[in-house]
Amino acid sequence: MNPSPIQFFLWLRWSNLLIVSLTLAVLRYGLIAPALAQEGLLLSMDSLSFVLLTLYTLIVTFSGYVINDIYDQKTDAQNKPRKQAIGVWITEMRAKAIYLVLLLVGFLLATYLDWNTDATTYWIWIYLLMVFLLRLYSRNLKGSVLWGNVLVSLLCAAVIWIVPLAEKEALLMLEDKRPLMFTLIFYTAFAALSNLLREIIKDAQDVEGDTKSGMKTLAVVYGPVASKKVALAVAFVLLACMFVFLIMDGRDGVKLSGFAVLTLPFLFLIHFGLLKNSEQINWKSLSRMAKLLMLGGLLGLLFLL
Repeated sequence: MNPSPIQFFLWLRWSNLLIVSLTLAVLRYGLIAPALAQEGLLLSMDSLSFVLLTLYTLIVTFSGYVINDIYDQKTDAQNKPRKQAIGVWITEMRAKAIYLVLLLVGFLLATYLDWNTDATTYWIWIYLLMVFLLRLYSRNLKGSVLWGNVLVSLLCAAVIWIVPLAEKEALLMLEDKRPLMFTLIFYTAFAALSNLLREIIKDAQDVEGDTKSGMKTLAVVYGPVASKKVALAVAFVLLACMFVFLIMDGRDGVKLSGFAVLTLPFLFLIHFGLLKNSEQINWKSLSRMAKLLMLGGLLGLLFLL
């Protein structure tokens, strides 16, 4: 069976990979470069190395999708049969070959980055750690109560620190690091919590298929009421973090309001959607809203520069 172009691009998760690329570009050119320029400093990583660093990050991300799909064939057949690729139009053997090629290319890129840039960053070790954790998530933790959700959320948030790591030599020369670090720490918390919120909602949406597949997610083990309570708690913590940042940041209120406009409406809609009776909650709609919240956070980052 040959896939349609739409099926192929859906399997690539092209929108997720695009968001990762945009995140790195916004952090480098929209946040870090202007902060350095204010003190007459330049970026320490050249443009070619940054392109390769972006490719390195995308390969790690996509390899995580592939290994997850390999282990998730039974669950995907229940939860998203129309989107399933492995076992339908890609054999498991071919998927494993693709995964191994991705690992090899990623390792070569990590080796080059270590050789061509600051050797103290240890891109190879970071790469090996990420590959190990993504495999651990797919094989052991995805079907567990919250552990897999927390791990994948932390991994998503860790992407934010790839560019600061690459530019650490230049950043160490900054006299006033507080505004930049405050923004990076806040956005890391926002990314981790918004992703965790979506993971919990997604598990509640997939509860029927996960139950048939023998998964032990929060929604399967404790039911939709527990998913609702935990999701509400995460949404509240995220809202509190946003208000603390907006109050404590001390910068132009107009700029900060831009971030709020792009994120708070989605967060409030999710919150009100979760306040319904558990049987009446539209988990699919909330999952889409959570993804829009994450996208709004990325676009809102432009207002925090």
